[in-house]
Amino acid sequence: MTNWSVASIYGYFAKPEAEAEAREAVGHALASWKVNAQWLAMDRKFQAVDAENAIRTMQEISALQSRTFESSDKIARVRGDLLSGTFRVVDPTTGETATVKATSNYYYRVIDPNSPPVEVNLQRLLRVDWDPR
Repeated sequence: MTNWSVASIYGYFAKPEAEAEAREAVGHALASWKVNAQWLAMDRKFQAVDAENAIRTMQEISALQSRTFESSDKIARVRGDLLSGTFRVVDPTTGETATVKATSNYYYRVIDPNSPPVEVNLQRLLRVDWDPR
């Protein structure tokens, strides 16, 4: 008894005296070939799972790269603030931005300049890239 398998058939070469046996072997191989629908469905399912995993991995890598670039940009901006002796500040209520001298840890804006001097009417400004929002 012999086990054999055929990956692909393009034709055959045989000595004239073995040609009938070769033709029979090729005929047998062609006749025995059939698609296993169950295996094919399972294979497609595994391919879909692999594709989903690959897509998710690429998305996670892309998100990590984006966070890395954002972090690098933030570090560069902070370094620039330190070297220039200034802070960029933002009013969290209006989104208005300004640049101030780096002389304090806290910066405020007068909300209503016409308010009486006894009443403190200030809005704390957040330092861009420094203070949590």
